[in-house]
Amino acid sequence: MRAGRIVLMAVLASSMCLADEVEQTRKVLEGMVAKGVAILKDQQLDSVGKQKQFDGLLEESGHLELMAKLALGKNGWESLSEADRPAFVKSFTDVVKRSYYDKLADQDTATFATEYTGNESIGKGKRALTAVMKSANTQIAVIYKLCLRDERWGIYDVEVEGISLIASYRAQFDDYLAKHAPADLIEELKKGIGVFAAKRDEPAPQKN
Repeated sequence: MRAGRIVLMAVLASSMCLADEVEQTRKVLEGMVAKGVAILKDQQLDSVGKQKQFDGLLEESGHLELMAKLALGKNGWESLSEADRPAFVKSFTDVVKRSYYDKLADQDTATFATEYTGNESIGKGKRALTAVMKSANTQIAVIYKLCLRDERWGIYDVEVEGISLIASYRAQFDDYLAKHAPADLIEELKKGIGVFAAKRDEPAPQKN
């Protein structure tokens, strides 16, 4: 009888933990999307101000250092010197931040809506949340992968229409590192940041 109670208590505790995971991860994703749309709609901010707000939002909602490590892969990460690793993480996450902002900035915020369609476990401390992003006549299927690190749920990968952000970057980095040194990759990422920044510093075209 006592053993039965212990088993029942264990099952109940497990169910409560699962419910907490579902609720916590959903809050992270819903909060990020809602804040992102609010930033885009804020007419008091210019493009540079919006980008800065997005930078903070992604730092708050994502595990960016883990994302950088996964994108580079184990061999690529180990090929970096201790001094180069922080530089790579910063350069890579800057690219991700600006790329994410650019993609969302192109959306029609007046018609933008998100339908959350699933939340499932993909391993201990990992969950995949599926959603459909809708804007005007466009619908995009997105999977956000979150993990629990340092007692915080954060996004570490995003799949858009079946294409993984991390896998895409890793393929590019593998090809590049087969011919170049890791330090060269960091410099290339930094050059990309310059292009993005210059593009956004230009005045936006006037709408008729």
